[in-house]
Amino acid sequence: MKIPYELGTEQEEWVKKTLDSLSLDEKICQTFNSVIGHNWHSQTPDATNKKLLSLVGSGFHGSLKAEKLKSNISDLQSNAKVPILVAGDFEFRVAIEEGISIGAAMNLAAVKDLDDAALLSYQSGVAMARQGASVGTNWTFAPVVDINYNFHNPITSVRSFGDDVERISRLAAAFISGCQEYGMAATAKHFPGDGMDSRDQHVVTTLNTIPLEQWRKTYGATFQAAVEADVFSIMMGHIGLENVSTPIDSSKKRYLPGTLDPVMHDFLREELEYDRVIVSDAIGMGGIVPHCKSEGDVIVRNLAAGSDVVLFVSDINLGVQAVKNALDKEVLTEARLNQAVCNVLALKAKLGLNEVLNKYAVADYSIFEPLAKEVGEKSITLLEDRESVLPILEGQKVLICNLPIDTPEGGNLLVAGQENLREQSKQLEIELFFKEEGFVAKTVFTVDDFNKYKDQYDFCLYVAVPMPQAGRSSIKLPYPALQFIEQTRTKMPTATVSAGSPYIFYELDYLPCQIVTYSNIKNINKALVKALITNKFEGALPVKMPWV
Repeated sequence: MKIPYELGTEQEEWVKKTLDSLSLDEKICQTFNSVIGHNWHSQTPDATNKKLLSLVGSGFHGSLKAEKLKSNISDLQSNAKVPILVAGDFEFRVAIEEGISIGAAMNLAAVKDLDDAALLSYQSGVAMARQGASVGTNWTFAPVVDINYNFHNPITSVRSFGDDVERISRLAAAFISGCQEYGMAATAKHFPGDGMDSRDQHVVTTLNTIPLEQWRKTYGATFQAAVEADVFSIMMGHIGLENVSTPIDSSKKRYLPGTLDPVMHDFLREELEYDRVIVSDAIGMGGIVPHCKSEGDVIVRNLAAGSDVVLFVSDINLGVQAVKNALDKEVLTEARLNQAVCNVLALKAKLGLNEVLNKYAVADYSIFEPLAKEVGEKSITLLEDRESVLPILEGQKVLICNLPIDTPEGGNLLVAGQENLREQSKQLEIELFFKEEGFVAKTVFTVDDFNKYKDQYDFCLYVAVPMPQAGRSSIKLPYPALQFIEQTRTKMPTATVSAGSPYIFYELDYLPCQIVTYSNIKNINKALVKALITNKFEGALPVKMPWV
C-alpha cells in the first residue's frame, strides 16, 4: 500500500500504526465526511450523533459564530480516536460570521496586473487558513479551477477565476500555496471541469463536451497547475467528460458522473499522476442521486470508483452497514478501502494533526481588513459609461434600487456566499457607505417605493446580486428584476451595478453605465462607493463577454 504525500519517518509510522489499530467500522468511518454545523443545518449534534460524528474521518461546517464553531469542533476532536479533518467552503469567503472575507475568486481575477493578482491570491489563501485555524478548520473545498467557457453556466461564474487558462492557473496555484503553507489543505474542484455545460450539478449530471486534446490544454492545464502547486486534495464532480467517461447512452450524451465512474478516477490518477486524496462532491446532489438506489449505494459506488472521502454522509450507521455488505459481496475490495483510509490518514499526518492543532490560528481577524480593502479597490470594474454620468458629485442624492432576486427555498445545499442573498441587511450596506461619505442615500426594494421617493433624488443606482445559487439553474436576473428596471425608467443619471456575475449585461447592454463588483460583501461594497464618487475603477474584466 502506497502512502501519499511527502511524509517524515515518524509521520509514516503514525499512518501505519493508526491504520492497523482501526476496526473495520472505524476504517469505514474514516472515509465519511458529515455535516457538523451550518446555518442551514441548524441542529446541534445530540449525544448519539456526537458519538457517531467522533468516528468520522472528516466533517464540514458552514458559516456560524466563531465561538459556536470552535466549541463544536473542539468537542468532536476531544472525543475522536483519530483527529478529524474539518472542512468548509473557504472560497475567498470565510465560513465564520465574524471573519474577514475577501470577495469572490473573480475579484482576484479582475486585478489587472497578473503578478499583483497572484500575490493577493496567495495572501488570501493565508487569510483563509489562519482564520480557519482559529476555530479548528483545517481543510477548504477551494479553489475552483473550472473555466467560464459557457456564460450560461449557473454555478461557476464568479466562483471561477475567469476564462483565461494562464490566469486561472497562476491564481489557483498562489491560493493553494497560501492555504497550505499555513496548515489548511486546499482542494482543486470540480474534476473533470465545470463551466462547459449550462446545467447545474446540484440538479442533474452535467457534461463537459470539450475534445480531449483541447481539454488537456484547458481544464487539464488548470488542474495540472494545482497538482504542481502541491494541492492536497481534488474534488470529483458529478460531471462526465465526453468520450472519456463511461457512457450510459452515448447517443443521448448521457454519461456516468465522475463520482461514480472508475474510468474517471483512473483518468485523474494517471493523466495528472495524482495519488493524493480524492473527495466526492456532495452525495445528496441531483447529479448523482438518480443513478443510485439509496445513500448506501452512493457511498459504496463512490468508494469503489476510487474516491477516498464521501462528502456529506447523512446516516453514518447505514453507511457503515452498506460498506460492510459491499465488502462481503466483493463489490468493494478491502484493498480499495484500506488505500482510501491510508490516503485520509496521510493527509492528516501531512497537516500535522497527529502532533498539534491550530498552530497558525489568528486571534484578531481585523488584521486581514487591509487585504480585503485592497482587493476591493483593485477589482471593481467599469464596463462602460456611455453618458458620462460618473462620478457621483457631492450634493447628489442617491436612490439605490435593489433588484429582486429569486432564491430557492427549502433546499439545504448552498454554494459559497449564497447565504448572503437571504439577508436584506446586506443590501443596505451601500446606503450606509454613501452616508459615511456625506451623501444623502436611500435604498428601495419595490417599484412602489421607487415612485414614492424618486422626485426627492437625483441619481439612480440599480444594484443586482446575481450569484451562483444551487438549484436555481440560471445565473440570469429573474424576470421581476428586469421588470423593475423597465417600470422605473427615469431621466435621472443612472448606473447599474452587478454585485455578482458580469454576464447579466448580456441582457442589459442597453443600460449606459455598467459596473461589476463580482460579490456583495462589506469590503467590496465600500470600494464600490469610493469608485462611484471618485470615478476611479482599477479592475479589468477577466472574462470574454458573450457579444465580443
